[in-house]
Amino acid sequence: MKSEQQWDKENAWPPMVHMVIEGFRTTGDPVLMKAAEAMAAQWLSVTYKSFIRTHSMFEKYNVSAISEECSAGSGGEYEVQTGFGWTNGVILDLLDKYGQRMTSAAAIRTHWMFFVTVFFTLLVFSTN
Repeated sequence: MKSEQQWDKENAWPPMVHMVIEGFRTTGDPVLMKAAEAMAAQWLSVTYKSFIRTHSMFEKYNVSAISEECSAGSGGEYEVQTGFGWTNGVILDLLDKYGQRMTSAAAIRTHWMFFVTVFFTLLVFSTN
């Protein structure tokens, strides 16, 4: 039976993703630990790209097209929630555990653009 409930949709829930990653990471098995790192990298990439596109973090994500652009999940009793604490917590924990091993030219450009934006904003507002 297929319903419109959130549990029957293509949703991924950050705490559940985190539990799988942590389960693999803490096994001590090198193959599973490598899989945990790959899953963490993919989850960080998906949520980052979604954030850049929507300016929001979500309660749940539609992962039916995870290789493409991931979007907010759907279904359930209410509209998908933004700025969700458990999503933010998962991202912070994964960045703490795996962030130093992950690099990309896009991340460096984004970091640089963020720095420049903050710098010029402070410069403009400090002269008034």
